[in-house]
Amino acid sequence: MNDNKKLVYVLDDQEDILFLIKELLEYSFPNLITIKTFKEPMYCMGDIKKECPDLLLLDIFMPVTNGFNFLKLIRNIGINVPVIIISGHEWSRKTADLAVPQNHIEGILTKPFDNKKLTELVRRTLDSSVLA
Repeated sequence: MNDNKKLVYVLDDQEDILFLIKELLEYSFPNLITIKTFKEPMYCMGDIKKECPDLLLLDIFMPVTNGFNFLKLIRNIGINVPVIIISGHEWSRKTADLAVPQNHIEGILTKPFDNKKLTELVRRTLDSSVLA
């Protein structure tokens, strides 16, 4: 991976959402970010222990474990990556803070999300000097 590129992980159990986000971000930030997608939390956990991403886009409702539990797990092992929640259900910042205190959640988007809002949130969250 190019050292100048930002690494973004996307964890969602819906393959169409993974594809959409990957295509959108690759188009919006060509040659500036590397995107890894995960349908299963355990695979994401394995990779996140090896290389910490600069941003995690995280679904909440998944079959094996929910996003809040996944976030607690990575926080408990010292991984403090910024997170953008993307969920089919509306979540407030207060709900997220109660579920995972000191969660480093940068934003919450409800599916279907607005592509422009997602790219703006990613841009704001990541180092602006790289994505400018």
